[in-house]
Amino acid sequence: MSRFHDPAGALRPATLSLAGLAIASVAVAAIALNAGRPTGPSEAAAASQPVPRASAPAAVEPTPVATPVATPVATPKPANTPETDPGQDAIPLTVELVTVDGHAVTVDIVDRTGSIVSAISGQPAEGASAEGLSVVNIDARTLRLTWVDFPIANRDALFVDAVNGKLRMLLVQPPPTATTDAIGFDRVLILKFDRPVDAGSVGATIQEGLDTAG
Repeated sequence: MSRFHDPAGALRPATLSLAGLAIASVAVAAIALNAGRPTGPSEAAAASQPVPRASAPAAVEPTPVATPVATPVATPKPANTPETDPGQDAIPLTVELVTVDGHAVTVDIVDRTGSIVSAISGQPAEGASAEGLSVVNIDARTLRLTWVDFPIANRDALFVDAVNGKLRMLLVQPPPTATTDAIGFDRVLILKFDRPVDAGSVGATIQEGLDTAG
């Protein structure tokens, strides 16, 4: 069998190999170009933006609450009206009197002038010396009141008022509630005022029993 040499066939493999090498070179160059290409504007801006951090919640200030303040309520004062029983009135001062006959006698003083600064018992003499309610000056600001009562234990009441700028005194003296001697004894009360008082200008009255005291 005779063999023959094919010039074209001997050269075909070499030609194919050169073509493949060219294609591979083009692919490598393309990869290299893509790797070295700079990042686009939008991609660069996105990369440069800082990552936002979660902000801490703002502290909530407590709302001040107004504290309620109690409003004082004025208490009305009762009118100074004498009661039928002097023991039921607003008595600012009670004096225990000295008695010659030894009976317990007190005087409740209701001073509606506010001018009496002190009240004490005087020293009575034996027997009875006064007619009605006697008022005399001891000094410019001191008065001595004298009246007569039966020899009994008693509770008198003296109301002191100012009428037209002058003092008015009303002594309420309860009568005896049982049989007693007819002889009377002096009762003496001494009042000191915060201003000069003229005994001659004082109106003085005795009222027996517990009727209206003024």
